[in-house]
Amino acid sequence: DGISFYMNHTIPNMPLHHYLDPTAPLSEVNRYYEDIQADVILTGHTHVPYIKKCGSRILINPGSVGEPRDGDPRASFATLDTSTGQITFGRLEYDSTETIKRLKELNFPNYALFCLRNGCLPDNPDEA
Repeated sequence: DGISFYMNHTIPNMPLHHYLDPTAPLSEVNRYYEDIQADVILTGHTHVPYIKKCGSRILINPGSVGEPRDGDPRASFATLDTSTGQITFGRLEYDSTETIKRLKELNFPNYALFCLRNGCLPDNPDEA
């Protein structure tokens, strides 16, 4: 359909620990992506689904399959119909019991297990 895409996990040219907060003002979003030549920018890292319009571009974060942080423990995803431009977010239920069991065996931190069960980070990671 002649649409160009740019995909990244986090903010371009920034260390992995930097996040683009879903509530960030458009001026901040545009500053991070001003040099990206693409119609659609797919990003992640926040584990929170959102869409932002950046000038003529669209920034899409599909959320998270395995560590949701928006209060909904279901796996999240986004679809883009390139012929209509329609973006749809979806959720899938899955039994996280087996995943949590295996992560415990691998000594994953408690906050990650809390995220899987509850769809958000604990208020105090040490008490998760």
